[in-house]
Amino acid sequence: NILAKAPGTVTITATLEDQTATANLEIIEFQRSEQWKGVYRIDSALFEGYLIEPGADNVTVGSELYLWNTGLAKTRMWLFSDAEDGYVYWHPASKVELALAAEGDGETGENVQIQDFDETSDAQKWKIVKDSSSDHYRLQNKASGKYIGTENNENQKLIKMCEEDASSSLWIMNELKATISLD
Repeated sequence: NILAKAPGTVTITATLEDQTATANLEIIEFQRSEQWKGVYRIDSALFEGYLIEPGADNVTVGSELYLWNTGLAKTRMWLFSDAEDGYVYWHPASKVELALAAEGDGETGENVQIQDFDETSDAQKWKIVKDSSSDHYRLQNKASGKYIGTENNENQKLIKMCEEDASSSLWIMNELKATISLD
């Protein structure tokens, strides 16, 4: 655990025998959700071995989300901050100044995009809803009431807004634990 008192950069150095590893961490002001405090990988419950990622691992404004293989990269890690109304903001872990938003009105078939974080936008607010018949979750958009799933409920497709009963709308919220390895 690293406790930071203020935003800035901290350097961590670990030494084992004659091997040394150094990592720089940027500390920013960010209020995580009380319920969803960790860093998460979001896997498909329908398609084992696939997770949500920004297209081509591109974490920039306007990037859309896809269902892709589970090769873990920082661009495929997510954080949640509290919207204080029962919803959360969904952020890429590599750029928490951005947030996920339903495009347009968030209606069925519309895409989910990475946008600049805007606390006034209901399109950027999400409710993580536990499925009553499994250990999985659904991610519901506040503006539209729709859920995320995949295009036509197919594998390796764009993440789209869909109805709650879509077979691709169930997700596994995998909390990631930090590790340090000297290779």
